[in-house]
Amino acid sequence: MSKYINYKLIFTVIAIPIVLVVLFPSPYFDVRIDYEPDYFANILSVLLNNHPVEYTHPGLTLTYLSAFFVRIVGFFESQESFILSLRFFFIFLNLTIISLSMSILNRNSTEHVLLFFAILFLYPSGFFYFDQLSPGVILSSLGVLIAILGTKLNESKAIYPLSFGFVLALGVATKIPFIIVIIPAIFSMFVGFIKAEKGYFKVSFFLVLGSFICSSIILFYPILPIIPLWPLNWPNIMIIIWSIIDFFQVPYKAFFYIISSAIILFFILRKVRIFLNNSQYEYKYESLYRTLSLICVSVVFIVTIVDIVKGKSYIEIVHFSGHFLPTLGFLVLFFTDKLLIFKSSMAKYYIPFILLLALSFKSYTNFINYQDSIIEDNKFSENTQSLLEDSNDVVFYPSSEFTSKEYFFLWSDHRYGDSKALFSDSRESIPFSIDSKLERIHILNEKNFFIPEGYFEDKETVIYMNYLHESSYTGNLHKSLLNQWLYRHYRKDECTEPYKGFSKGKNFIVIFPKNLEFSTKNSLYELNNKETSERFMQANAELGYNPSKDFNPSEIYISNKLMNAWVDKCNYKVNYSVGYFAGIKSIFLKVTT
Repeated sequence: MSKYINYKLIFTVIAIPIVLVVLFPSPYFDVRIDYEPDYFANILSVLLNNHPVEYTHPGLTLTYLSAFFVRIVGFFESQESFILSLRFFFIFLNLTIISLSMSILNRNSTEHVLLFFAILFLYPSGFFYFDQLSPGVILSSLGVLIAILGTKLNESKAIYPLSFGFVLALGVATKIPFIIVIIPAIFSMFVGFIKAEKGYFKVSFFLVLGSFICSSIILFYPILPIIPLWPLNWPNIMIIIWSIIDFFQVPYKAFFYIISSAIILFFILRKVRIFLNNSQYEYKYESLYRTLSLICVSVVFIVTIVDIVKGKSYIEIVHFSGHFLPTLGFLVLFFTDKLLIFKSSMAKYYIPFILLLALSFKSYTNFINYQDSIIEDNKFSENTQSLLEDSNDVVFYPSSEFTSKEYFFLWSDHRYGDSKALFSDSRESIPFSIDSKLERIHILNEKNFFIPEGYFEDKETVIYMNYLHESSYTGNLHKSLLNQWLYRHYRKDECTEPYKGFSKGKNFIVIFPKNLEFSTKNSLYELNNKETSERFMQANAELGYNPSKDFNPSEIYISNKLMNAWVDKCNYKVNYSVGYFAGIKSIFLKVTT
């Protein structure tokens, strides 16, 4: 029995999450790309409300598996242990799926599997997302699984196309761009329709389609009413949609172009079919599938290399290449003993060594980042505590780039949580302890101020959500989701709702950091709004201070606009000052109500 157990792989699959989670974790509270707060909030929302709150990614696989894991474990000591435990679970799951898929389905050796692990660490988005609570922690394994299943769609066994459709649905439910991994299979099957004598390609295609549709309906059910709003988050797609809508405003033109396009497409496909039937090309499904897979993964690597040569920042490369992380799975199709790297008898020694070097570099990077981040986090916490001694509440301008454990929870709650009822209001239902200090620190409702009354009433999205919310056919689960999203569109009064938890009589301090970031680390982007800068300068002239020397027009304009509103409209007393918060030059507004 023991000869069938691969102890080397088992050791590796267990050791890697121990190293990256227990020994050298990356600082979850140092946020440059706000993926972890997204899913942290979604997991808590599923535990509290039975539905996620953010739908654009959509991350459903990650969210519901996390909620399942948390319900089994029960209570965690802290926010940090909660996140690290989930990281451990997904890293282990990711590596296990890769190992089993390659070993059983693709019959790869241990060295093949270990080399793929090393490649994950070497690829920019793989290196960054490998131990993050985000889709990247699971997408690589789904990519491997779908790549291998794709080689088996020409077989007569129904299990393979059904599994392919199911895994495809899992991947898309995790991250929409996962859909690109279907390209090699679709093209290979299309050619098979024409060239192959066997008729099971059509059966296989419809099994894949049916499995994908049925699985997607189940997986996407929690956010079903919101799915039509997806394009609103992608401006380029919206341009196309509105162009199509305008196009159909003239029916006879639309009819003419549709008929013309259909005829042209028919003749193109007919020509392709004739060419393939008459060509000497000997069709072999798996050979074509592997060729197309190689092209896909090569394009991804070439684009990444071009971005590096162009001098793009690491985070920019990570953000872009992260969309194509599943395509790395195609690499395993070419891991054979014929490759030069596997031919040597020393491969069983130097491939584990390569993985060890990659893991060591990742661990070292995590260690350095954690040490630097914990210093910033301590500054943030100490400065917050100091301000609370002089005021009832401390309020932060909303920023998606920060280094703070406290702000991590606040940002998740504010930006991605249930804005109608804060997570902290349900502390008895949250599976970890929350510091009472969090009851006195908040995030400004800035995005909901200064919106004209009734601004959203005639918006198509709001009309759509209101219609579904009022419909008797909409279930309670979906009504809860819609209610939450409708609440986000309500105007917040800067006098009575400057932040969630405000009550008249409270004094609070609002902090506007330089570049609107709560971190002293290098930022991804620097806000530079040049609009009416003269007006900003004039607004501060009476203070005897010229903030333009230290601040961008953006933070100057926002802080002045709010200060004037609180003084003129709300009759609050506001003291303006400039100083440092956690080492960051900041504008402070102390508001006395």
